Amino acid sequence: MLLRLVEPLQFVLADGRPLAGGGAASAPCTLLLPASISSITELTVGAGETALLRKTLPWRLEENLILAPETLHFSHGAVVDGRVAVTVTDQSALAQIQAAAAAAGITLQSACAELSLVPWQPQQWSLWAQDQSVQQVLVRHGWHQGFACEISNLAAALNLLQNEQQLWPKQIVFFGSHEQAALIQQTLPASLRPLLVVRRAPAWEELLAGAQHCGSVLQGSFAPPLPWQRWWQSWRIAACLLVALLVSDAAITSASTWHLRTERAALQQQLEQQFRQVQPQGALVDAVAQLRQLLAANGGNGQQLLPLLTRMAPVLSTEPGSVVQALDFDALSGSLQLELHSAGLGSVESLRSKLQKAGLTVELVGSSSDGNSSQARLRVGAL
Repeated sequence: MLLRLVEPLQFVLADGRPLAGGGAASAPCTLLLPASISSITELTVGAGETALLRKTLPWRLEENLILAPETLHFSHGAVVDGRVAVTVTDQSALAQIQAAAAAAGITLQSACAELSLVPWQPQQWSLWAQDQSVQQVLVRHGWHQGFACEISNLAAALNLLQNEQQLWPKQIVFFGSHEQAALIQQTLPASLRPLLVVRRAPAWEELLAGAQHCGSVLQGSFAPPLPWQRWWQSWRIAACLLVALLVSDAAITSASTWHLRTERAALQQQLEQQFRQVQPQGALVDAVAQLRQLLAANGGNGQQLLPLLTRMAPVLSTEPGSVVQALDFDALSGSLQLELHSAGLGSVESLRSKLQKAGLTVELVGSSSDGNSSQARLRVGAL
């Protein structure tokens, strides 16, 4: 939404109509600043000056300023072909405008000088009537150069401008009605009257896109705060879903880690139990390392025991009804004899079938049963 500022500190729509609902405007707005508190100029900028431009503007323009630089606010646009558009605004007036806008519920997203929106072409001077009575005229005479003056001072101001530029324009374009143009033509010096051309004044909204080179006046300490509340309203559902996804992912990862640690502890306990069946005496520090040392001490073929136990342990854990009572490893043949106590021969047969599916050779050496339980001896080897 485009707003204009009229005295005293009143905000109206670009066409002069008052704001609906007592002046509240919830959408982000662009404000046009009157020439009474803002002026425009342009500067040439070297390649190394861009980074420090905001700090150097006050002293570069000091000689052309009426007020002290510390009482003014300097804003600029992007550097274009070595030139930069600069807008100078009264600091206290700009602060009062922001406070008045906030009190009226208006969100000021950007602001620019009305002078920077007056249409202009090279070798042309543009005149814009501020009101129907043509008491004040906006004069734009360059890419980002212009001023405002009373209609009574227009002729003198244009003469001074011509002396400064040392060149008459090819056209003087007045934007307004023919009735207003008649008054302007009477005011112009006789030598400039033939250059006057009258055109319809376009709407301010149409002109705003052509003034992007000047940038927003609301820079530095006057820059609008980030619209966190508006962003939150737009993205709160997505943000909540993202947080829920992160929390659920963290919970799943934590549960998986706990499950893996539990399985690792169970496997470690089974390995230690198997080690104690082979080595009942002595300290147990590292079952795997101690089994390796034990197998190395028993000769080369003894090294087959650890891989055999590793393949058997997961299968034995699936038959809780079968308990290994004794182990007897034959280093020469590489086979291991198990003495099992089980609930019955069916449990022994189930275990033998599972070991075979695990890629092991299994032979039932002997068995006995007393009705409620059975004893079996299996010979297990690797294929």
